[in-house]
Amino acid sequence: MLAPERTKTDTRVMRSMALPLLLLLLASCGGGGSAAPAEEDPEGNPGPQIALLLVSGHSFGTVPNYLATSAGPFLEAALEGAGYTVETSYFTDDPGGGSPGGYAELLVKLQAIRDEWMFGRTDPTRIVIVPHSHGGVRAHSALRAKPLVPVRLLVDLDTSSNGWPLVHPGEDDALGGAPIDAHLIMDAVACTGFGLLTNESGPRFDVEDVVFDNVLEAFEVRTGDIVPNPLQIELYDERWNSRLDGSRRGLTCHYSETLHGEPTLPTGVTLPLVRDWILDRLASD
Repeated sequence: MLAPERTKTDTRVMRSMALPLLLLLLASCGGGGSAAPAEEDPEGNPGPQIALLLVSGHSFGTVPNYLATSAGPFLEAALEGAGYTVETSYFTDDPGGGSPGGYAELLVKLQAIRDEWMFGRTDPTRIVIVPHSHGGVRAHSALRAKPLVPVRLLVDLDTSSNGWPLVHPGEDDALGGAPIDAHLIMDAVACTGFGLLTNESGPRFDVEDVVFDNVLEAFEVRTGDIVPNPLQIELYDERWNSRLDGSRRGLTCHYSETLHGEPTLPTGVTLPLVRDWILDRLASD
């Protein structure tokens, strides 16, 4: 008769201990609380402060990556001299023969910068893109194709799609469509103050003349130089840039009245103005 009595006692003891143990377990797991766990802080940025991307225009095979010997090192040195860490990347209009990548590589680079150095970072990298001539077609097409990649500054150096169908037949689909007359913009506001510079009229804008919403600010240089084609008299850059809504929000314009290649030269008068604008806008952040 003693054995059964001890079993009942043991059972009563175990039951008396169950509730305190359950309460202790719930407390250790946060049970009964309504507050959600605190979110983790965004990670620090392993990349540079500035990602400088330069896109050369067409060179007909002579020096495809010509911005690497002109505007690129000049702007990179200016940024580093101002205290920024910089990664400089080059893209060409006609890759090959050891030249840097073209449009596809530009898309990959933009996405990688966003994913690795911007998204969720406490100090995201700021993107600065500088295209010249036909490089503007590729740069603006890439910005249109990557609307979720924020670009701090875009600098167009006499960007143009003149002669594009002749030197780049069959490439339009890769760019998302033909660059010439790519966008319809009604009542666009043109840059003022340069009345002697002729403008292409009408609501159709080439892709290199449109600044998309993922670009915060843009600086445009138009030289007024004429394409050396005896069959037509046409400027390299035929009109001032515009936003898709027709506004000039965040857009700055400059008429250099120089030859087409002058804005790329550190020894010229235009590139120092570009440098000063870039440094001023970055310092305003």
